[in-house]
Amino acid sequence: QRGRLPLLAWFTARGDDRYRFAHLTFQEFLTAERVLGDFDDDAADAADVAKRVARLCTRPAGRPSALFERGWWQQVVQMFGDLAGPAKSRHVVKLADAILGEEGAEVDLAGCVGDRNAMTLAALLPEGRDVVRFRAADGGLGEAGCGALVRPGFARACLRRLDLSGNLLDGAATVALCDALTAARCPLEALDLAANRLCVGPGKRPGFETETFHSRKRGGSATSKLYLDYMYAAWVPDLSGVDALCDLAAATPTLATLDARSNALTEEAGRRLSLLLDAAPHIRTLCGVRVASLRRADMFRELALGPDLDASRPLRVGDRVEARFRGRRRFYPAIITAVRGPAGDELYDVDYVDESDDDRVVQREQNRERRMVRPAAAGPPRRLEAGGCLILAEALKRAGSGAKETLTAVRLPRQALAFDLSHWDPPPQPGDALGGDRQSRAHETGVNARPLRALLDALAAFPRVEVVDVRDSLDPGAAAGEALADCAVERNWTALGLGGCLLDPRALLRDDGDVRVRGQLKDAGVAAVARLAAAARSLRVSTTAVSSGGLARLLDLAEARPGLQRVNGLDLDEFRVRGPELRVLDLSGARLDRASTRMVLKLLDHCVVLDALDLSNADLMPSAHPHPMTPELFGSGHLCNACASHHVLSVDLNLACQVCDNDMCGAAWRSNDIVDDLADALARRGATLKRLTLRSCCFGVMDGPIAARPFEHLGDVLRDDLVVLEHCDLSGNEWSAPRLTRWCAESLTDAGGDASSGAPDDDEDEAAAEARWRHHAQQWRSAVEADSESDGDDAAERQRANYSRTRIPLAAGFPALAAGLARRPSLLTVAVSDRRVLDCARLRTAAADAVDADACFLARPPPGRTDGDPPVPAPEAFEEVANVHLFCEAFKTAAAARPGAYPRRLRCASLARLPALCQTAGQAAVLSLFPDLDRVQLGPLALDLDGLRSGRTTQLVISAERLADALPVRDVVAPDRLERADAEAAEALRQDAARQAAARHAIRLQTRGC
Repeated sequence: QRGRLPLLAWFTARGDDRYRFAHLTFQEFLTAERVLGDFDDDAADAADVAKRVARLCTRPAGRPSALFERGWWQQVVQMFGDLAGPAKSRHVVKLADAILGEEGAEVDLAGCVGDRNAMTLAALLPEGRDVVRFRAADGGLGEAGCGALVRPGFARACLRRLDLSGNLLDGAATVALCDALTAARCPLEALDLAANRLCVGPGKRPGFETETFHSRKRGGSATSKLYLDYMYAAWVPDLSGVDALCDLAAATPTLATLDARSNALTEEAGRRLSLLLDAAPHIRTLCGVRVASLRRADMFRELALGPDLDASRPLRVGDRVEARFRGRRRFYPAIITAVRGPAGDELYDVDYVDESDDDRVVQREQNRERRMVRPAAAGPPRRLEAGGCLILAEALKRAGSGAKETLTAVRLPRQALAFDLSHWDPPPQPGDALGGDRQSRAHETGVNARPLRALLDALAAFPRVEVVDVRDSLDPGAAAGEALADCAVERNWTALGLGGCLLDPRALLRDDGDVRVRGQLKDAGVAAVARLAAAARSLRVSTTAVSSGGLARLLDLAEARPGLQRVNGLDLDEFRVRGPELRVLDLSGARLDRASTRMVLKLLDHCVVLDALDLSNADLMPSAHPHPMTPELFGSGHLCNACASHHVLSVDLNLACQVCDNDMCGAAWRSNDIVDDLADALARRGATLKRLTLRSCCFGVMDGPIAARPFEHLGDVLRDDLVVLEHCDLSGNEWSAPRLTRWCAESLTDAGGDASSGAPDDDEDEAAAEARWRHHAQQWRSAVEADSESDGDDAAERQRANYSRTRIPLAAGFPALAAGLARRPSLLTVAVSDRRVLDCARLRTAAADAVDADACFLARPPPGRTDGDPPVPAPEAFEEVANVHLFCEAFKTAAAARPGAYPRRLRCASLARLPALCQTAGQAAVLSLFPDLDRVQLGPLALDLDGLRSGRTTQLVISAERLADALPVRDVVAPDRLERADAEAAEALRQDAARQAAARHAIRLQTRGC
């Protein structure tokens, strides 16, 4: 209570007296003093003392990595170094030799040193200790850790090789490191800074100030260190580190190898580094490119950077591998212990080991198939990127005549040759001004194909090149793919690697039949295949990861060849030949995927007289996400929520949600929203299209402010461009119950902010709109939680699920879509639910003194029902909020078109007892009609709105008994239960059920000026 802390605690444990310091710092300090005292003892051998302390520090493995994973001994070593000081630095040198190895030898601390323990390493490197080779890779060393290491004395005059790859060194850290190396005049021969953050500056893009830098753990051990795996594109590039690196390289004549790959090298960074080809001729290898070998006039048959994707070497006993433990998706570090079975069908026994300690076996498995085992990844990723691609192009321009005459293969897989962090084209964020153009657009953040074109120009001087392999999941674009295909034809290449395929250009050129390319292709791949397969009659390629621009280019190339009849099963002749006369196009049975749907929308340009279009069951799921999205670079193995496919290649770009777990792959990112494509295609057919059917097209799958934008565009087209549209069917799209993941709802409600459930005003600001959206998110969360409960019987489970779905608001885009449909004067009928169709013509031409809402809906048989089937009772039209909202929009439009002549009374006998008025969206829709009405009757409830406004009505009486009498008992009482009861009990049960029903269906009234 007085702030006092006991220095020493005395207690008894198992009959023994024990003493313990109350604060660990006391133990660490006294231990450091004891170690220093042992070194100062003249009777003790300093070498023996150092070995004894080293054994304690590195237990149990006896490796230096054990010290850097134990915080207690790290503090002891640091305090020991401080106590020794410059006067007794010889003791620190002895201890460092015992822990790190003999003086002058290599110091290898891969995967050990990060910002949290850099001071420990600094304590073990006093000024008097020489280091020739130093390696501290894959440890998460950033600016703070680098600042601790580059203090005076770090850079030795004997340091020749320095490896800091796989860390988090940014521009500022690189500047400090280069300044220290330059000041010490180190005779560096090799400097490895690959896989850092060299070009990632401290500033962030506007709107992304809250983003953080992410790293992942390497290996499956809990003690594995962080290394750079992916980054967000929100940082503004900074080339100060590149400039410092160039100055160091030019001033160090002994430097022969400099590696700065996988540092988000921009095109400008590559241009500055390429100046070293002339300014620093002593550099023999620059970013993995063997510059000296290219310059010499000798043999240079193959230029290979990156992994060998076609390697099929059998695994042997003792090989370090990664295996899928118990068949799970994740790979863990392991060692092959036995190989059995015939060649080609080998089975492997593996020991799963700790990443930090190969001697410690965690688990063992036997008879693992080859597909469950893969060679271990060696070190951090090393990608050329756009900057490195430009360096390679400049190096090829300076190649000698011997290399130009002998080079036959250029293999650059997974090198991200088009990745450029300086290209910033972000997706729309909440609050962005829409302006007059609501259409979404493709985004090209991080993609720059100019260095790849420069590389192709440089390869023109190498006439014997036959193989060019640039397979990668980061796509350079369709234009780059066409350029590669043209070079393959002109220069007679035998192999061209794109996407996930190794193409044979000669075979594609010769094939005049059915061409099928197996393997994943992206924009560049499909454009190259379409360019090469000039004589094919049918073409089938993978389009899962192809953007809308790539698909459009594929069709452009296909339509330019009259001989090509089919693409991925689509009959081009059906559109080219019969399209100008085609009046009815029904593709409901094809169940088109997203890529095929995009191609059909583009092919509709041939159907100039089209009357009816049916795209039911096609994938028209919008890709607009409800939350802010951040461009994420090099995310591997993510599930794309837009195309519902898993991309497992090691390099990719995707949009990562700032709030929940949803993301989109590069193909979805670089595509226009498919609803926008649909709107554009319909606008071009607006002069002839009379019937539009889009049943079960996954329209209403997302909610939120951003997701509404494509539907606003579609609503504008329905209102302004489809001038002869008469019938529109949008049923089966979950307008009243859009799906949103549990993570979205939970993260939104946890984001903070009070929500207001009141109806918004017309001039509400963004804060009010955000509060309303958070209120909807809370409704989402309650609904999803109710759906996920499973602790009851099946009937109760279904009842809870159905009730929760009726509490979910409208899909975000439906109000704009309904407004566009209501304002289309030519429209006769429109359906947004499965059993009822709104008769727009009847509602528009109503001439009686009152409008009967129930009579404005027409019943229709459910899908698949024939005339011989027994009749199916249709539910009430206003059971779904979508019908309520659509009717109210049509009513307001009709009243505005006939001011003074349109009926000002509304009758709806069924609306009062249905769930629509229990929802905020249903209430707001009905209340929006009140200015155009004098009297409204909602079931048994009648309101004299004109009297309320004028003041004639001074009392408002709502009779619960009247509501109870009007409610049907059959909704709440089972008939068999009434039959078993006597008359008196049945009457009491009937009255009690009526009162309960009246309470459940109580109507929320909101009146103004009453």
